[in-house]
Amino acid sequence: MRREADIGAREVLLMTRNTSTIRRSRRSVSLMTLALGVGVLGGCGFEPFAPTDMEYSMAAANHMQLDRSFENDLGLSQDSADGARAQILGALEMLVGTPQAPRYLVTEGMYDNEFDPNVPHLTEHSEELMALIHEENRARRFEDQIRLIEAGRFADVPKPVYADDLWIKWENKYLPALLEDPDAPQYEDDPDFTWKDAALALFEEHYPTLRESAEMYRVQCLHCHGVSGGGDGPTGQYLNPRPRDYRLGYFKWLKVGWNQRPRRADLHTILEYGVPRTAMPSFARFSRGELEGLIDYVRLLSIRGEVEGLLTAEILNTDYGDMPTASPIENYDRIWSRWNEAEGNYNHFEGGEVPRPEEMTAERVALGKDLFHSELAACSTCHGENARGDGESSREPIEMPVEGGEDGATETVIRKKLDAWGEYLEKGKGELLTAEEAEPYASNPRNLQLGNYRGGGRPVDIYRRIKHGIGGTIMPAASAELADDDIWNIVYYVRSIQAKHDPANYQKRPADDGHADDEGHAGDGDHEESEGH
Repeated sequence: MRREADIGAREVLLMTRNTSTIRRSRRSVSLMTLALGVGVLGGCGFEPFAPTDMEYSMAAANHMQLDRSFENDLGLSQDSADGARAQILGALEMLVGTPQAPRYLVTEGMYDNEFDPNVPHLTEHSEELMALIHEENRARRFEDQIRLIEAGRFADVPKPVYADDLWIKWENKYLPALLEDPDAPQYEDDPDFTWKDAALALFEEHYPTLRESAEMYRVQCLHCHGVSGGGDGPTGQYLNPRPRDYRLGYFKWLKVGWNQRPRRADLHTILEYGVPRTAMPSFARFSRGELEGLIDYVRLLSIRGEVEGLLTAEILNTDYGDMPTASPIENYDRIWSRWNEAEGNYNHFEGGEVPRPEEMTAERVALGKDLFHSELAACSTCHGENARGDGESSREPIEMPVEGGEDGATETVIRKKLDAWGEYLEKGKGELLTAEEAEPYASNPRNLQLGNYRGGGRPVDIYRRIKHGIGGTIMPAASAELADDDIWNIVYYVRSIQAKHDPANYQKRPADDGHADDEGHAGDGDHEESEGH
């Protein structure tokens, strides 16, 4: 089967200021409902409209760093800072295109390795995944179009959503040929493959282009995640927790090591299942091909943001604010190498069978409790003595200027520790964030009494969080001195905390305050390692 190269498209970053914590918390519930409602309406065929006339812009932290550096360190004019930003934005456009036309630059190294990020279905996806995408195209995404083609009603084929490039091919090439003679061969050297066969294959084998996925992102994701993936969309500023900012390359709920780039499977899990008790809904209503296309575009936004950060740092380290000529492509290849390593960084439990609840004795759970409160595991220092997420180590004292006080006067303020995104913003700002400003970027330890595990609640999911940490947050990887048995003891102690505080269990729980897990089975999923939840 002959295939045509995919077309691309690209995007611009909005910078928004955070409103106060009070204003955000007041509106977070209603806006979360609105965000989830988009998913519900989308399932009924009512899709929101995509905004137009967008362009990428720089992250606020990078923008502020350039201004401060040129004003204070280099002593150059504001025009020089603007010129540096123009250099960076121009380089990024060369590398990944625009929101309307996103497309990766294929470097010499990619070409030598026969890798083209613009066509991941040809260079990255397995035959099994492509077979699944084709099957869902036939049975789900393009069911109506394929049915009408099979019936010979070519002029009645409706335009599908998020498939503009496919539709251009259909209208300009396939439909005219079908109306003339659907049984004529598409190619002279293959008389058995007709235009009707080709039309069916066009829809069955379609994989979204970057331009099509960018359009889908603008409709489904931009209102929270923003044009450039900064988590700064129109509704994002009111949500708690904040939508993910892709631009540092950090993602939380992964099956790879701390702060490593996610695998495609990790991002697909988040899209398919959503993130419990946040405004991130499930996108399971979309086909696998559409979800893989969204992954392609989110990855583009993340790579663009990472390269932007590296280019900003390089300009700040030069004497005159000029970017080295080879820098954009070198940094682009550097970031791509991190993403290409993702599949090989998969972390799975290698210690044999995942322990089932009935195998965890009261004695082992008690050992887990001791470790939870020990200096070795140090879980309680952040999660708190009662595991409510209020440990002292999750907060820090900072010295802030006294408003209206004498010059140099400061006061000690306690604020929550920042996540990686907050630290980056603080670095760009060049001064400490206040406790209120820090709130949207707080690295909040989980209240384990609620059993709200955003990365999955199976024992093996909790094991991963303890063993490998959570990227971009203050949750570190476990000490190398903790054996796997120790970690499993902590896992089941953590699960016993949830069971103890579950209102449904109040009447049936014995009064001895035991910590054994009474479930008798792994009720939240398979006890063995698997990709799904």
